[in-house]
Amino acid sequence: SIMSGFGGAGAVSAVTAHEEGADVLILEKAPKEGGGTTRISTGYSSIVLDPDGALEYLHHQVKGLTPDEVFEAYVQEGATLVDWLDDHGLTYTDVSSVLGSDYKNWPGSDAFGAVGFTNEDGVNSGTAVFDWATAYMQDNGIEILFDTQAFQLVQDPETKEVVGVRARHADGSEIAVHAKKAVIMCTGGFECNDQMIGNYLVPSPLAREGWKFNTGDGIKMLMEAGAQIWHMKNQTQSGGFWLGIKVPEYDSTFMRNFTMAGKSWIEIDSENKRFYDEAGSYHRQHMKYME
Repeated sequence: SIMSGFGGAGAVSAVTAHEEGADVLILEKAPKEGGGTTRISTGYSSIVLDPDGALEYLHHQVKGLTPDEVFEAYVQEGATLVDWLDDHGLTYTDVSSVLGSDYKNWPGSDAFGAVGFTNEDGVNSGTAVFDWATAYMQDNGIEILFDTQAFQLVQDPETKEVVGVRARHADGSEIAVHAKKAVIMCTGGFECNDQMIGNYLVPSPLAREGWKFNTGDGIKMLMEAGAQIWHMKNQTQSGGFWLGIKVPEYDSTFMRNFTMAGKSWIEIDSENKRFYDEAGSYHRQHMKYME
């Protein structure tokens, strides 16, 4: 099995495939280390506390746009996540009080909780996941090709079945890898691709925070292979929208990760205009902003 991408999804997919008896190869375009958005996050993950309530909430959220079998798989696996973490030796804390469902007033919103992965100092951090994942790959002989970017899915010309991947090393040389069982695309988002942001997200342009290698390459590969692309207009992170400062010298933003002293301040944008109600709960909030 081939994993395209060594972020959180790629790591867990590789572990799962290995434990099912597959030989696994991971392709990662970043040099030296993977991690994706998971590595640079605070290391939180949703869990399902009540499968029936979770299904009700998810159906209410998307109103028929997502197939039932996708929801059912998500809910069933989400209910077993804590057991999976225990079986694999990951350490975590219960952070359900700060992260769970997005919209607290919807039916089934209390069906979700959350865990925060902890490092050896007991601090919640996405790096804890990748310290564990990297050690797992080394201990189990799972090969990771860094500086290797997948750029095309190889398909049977008649059936369109995906049978492998073409990839390019940093020096420009190319390889083609045959997948005997599966190609699993774990390629992250497109937060570092200005053209895709302009095409799919409103408002645009948006300054970015995130993994700089998430440029939408895998999404383009899937489009070329005939995949139906969906949910491309959603921008968030676990904290909703966090305010940041953008300066020309850096591609990414600096997050305004502090709370103002007192409750009397205004914030202005690049045109010297106020853009939200500072007394409200728009910023630093673990939910999506409904407006």
